[in-house]
This record gives sequence, C-alpha cells and structure tokens, in this order.
Amino acid sequence: MKVCELCGKTSLLKSAIFEGRALEICDECAELYSAIILEKPQTEKIKKTERIFSVRERLEELSGVREREKLRLLREAGEKTAFPETLSYKLRKQRERAGLSRERLASELGISREEIDKIETGEKPSLQTLRKYEQFFKKKFPGEEQKQETQVTLKNEKVSLKELLGRAKDFFSGKKEKVGEISGEELEIV
Repeated sequence: MKVCELCGKTSLLKSAIFEGRALEICDECAELYSAIILEKPQTEKIKKTERIFSVRERLEELSGVREREKLRLLREAGEKTAFPETLSYKLRKQRERAGLSRERLASELGISREEIDKIETGEKPSLQTLRKYEQFFKKKFPGEEQKQETQVTLKNEKVSLKELLGRAKDFFSGKKEKVGEISGEELEIV
C-alpha cells in the first residue's frame, strides 16, 4: 500500500489533481479538498473516441437530438396504449367507474378473467360479450356494426353506390361503352 501525499495515511490511493499538481491521495483527502480524480479510461471509451464519427453523428450527439427523438417515441408509445376512443379503453373505464375489479366483473358477466384481461388490453370482444357488458352497465357501447351500402335505383335496377361510382368513372374515362344520360328523375336513392 502506498502513502497519501497529503495526510500520510496508508490506504488505497487515487490519482488526483490538487493545486495544479498530480498527486496520489486517499478518498478522504480527495473529498475534503475537492480534488479532481483522474481515472484511467475504460476500453469502451477509448474505442468510442477512436471511431470516426460523421458530422451528422457529432451534431446529434452535441445537440441531444437523439435524446429528444427517444423522448418523442416514448411519449407516442404512451399515447397509443390508452386511446380514449377505443372500445377496450371505454370498457375498462366503465369497469373502473363502477369500482369493480376484473375478477368481480368476470363473475358478474359470467365470463373468464382472462377474457376481461384480453378485452382491456385491446382485443375486440365477441358480440355476445359486448351485449353482456351493455346489459350489465345499462349502457350502449359501439360495436362492429355491419356497414350498409347505399342502394341506388337506376331505371328499375338496384345498384350499389360503389358500383355506380365505378360506372361513372368508366363513363367519364371512356373505357367502357357509353351509357345514355341519366336524368334526376331516374336516379333515386333508396
């Protein structure tokens, strides 16, 4: 063991700068005199300094852009986990407002706790389970209703709106044979 150059104690010493000189001093003296401790750089730090950085990487490192990008991604991830407009979010909030645990709600609805967990983490409930929620909470939750196509009557012919738009596109592009003019009286939305 070496002797501290400031107090003379025998202990583990550190290389430090004190009053403009490099000394070998103990931890107590380093703390007492607020000396600057010199540490041997680790091999990882040496390799990092030897690596050639692009101008962009150096600017990103100095400006902290990478950190800002990480924070933005974390914030976005947090927002995606709790979209208030999702059905799972609404069902979870309704359960929480009622002061029910997942186990209690599962027993009240007659379904498993695992199914409640899946629903509240984003999985779509079956129509039957959704109806159980609605009956229990006496509240309507929007489900996956079937989209109804608007039907248009064209000269006593029922045509979907999608098909009518396709025909209009073909008519105006001239790709298919041209259909006669349609008067407002012949076009009737059902």
